[in-house]
Amino acid sequence: MTNEIENLNFIYSHNSTNSIISNNTGLQSEINNTLSNLYSKTIVSGEKSIAYIGVFRDGGSCGNFKTLHVFMDSEDGSDCESEKFGWTGDSYVDGYGNIHLYFCLIDAAYTFYVTNVDYGVLWLGSYAHNYTIIRDFDNEDGSNSNSADIDGVPINGSYYECSFDIDTRLVWYYYPKDDAYNYTNFPPSLGICYGVLGRFGCNQGFIYSDDEDNNNANGYSISPYHEQHILEDGINTRLYFSKASKCTYP
Repeated sequence: MTNEIENLNFIYSHNSTNSIISNNTGLQSEINNTLSNLYSKTIVSGEKSIAYIGVFRDGGSCGNFKTLHVFMDSEDGSDCESEKFGWTGDSYVDGYGNIHLYFCLIDAAYTFYVTNVDYGVLWLGSYAHNYTIIRDFDNEDGSNSNSADIDGVPINGSYYECSFDIDTRLVWYYYPKDDAYNYTNFPPSLGICYGVLGRFGCNQGFIYSDDEDNNNANGYSISPYHEQHILEDGINTRLYFSKASKCTYP
């Protein structure tokens, strides 16, 4: 920001004795605010070239990682059946039945790997994985208030293959279990508490999303096809959560 002010000073004070901007604190403050607003409105657009892996936030902080908040407006009315059960990290269902999903965004170059449990992580990037799950949520049609943001900066529309509009599309990298691998080397340490899609360990739960009832257009695909049990599709959606930590059973 300082460089921009200095450049403007040069433009307006070239061959002059005094700097117009530096000597006018009100004008300098106004320019600072304008530049800040311009940056905040373009940061997400600029970051759409950055690919991320998303893991469920736990404990209220992502440390040095960015936070993605996805708000999904569930079916309206007293008959909304969205619910949270068990461990879901910081993600929850509010008093109106709407869904709040919180993710920590990890550099896409970070390597997750196959182990002897099924699990999945959110993928904000181009398709480039052996197994990819795509889930389309048909959210509330009337007075829809869906939103998504990265560290408070709104995402408008799509981010790579994920989409955040009046409906929501979430893309997941799926790692089917392979009993040849040892669970003791899982999960990877990220320096934060986090969770993944999964049904393993001693901290588990689910969020059930009551999606739009009228002309429901939910969608689901997995490529290549593989039977999985970490996300239930249909006219509504159930996401299974597992805390990525090693547990000592009593």
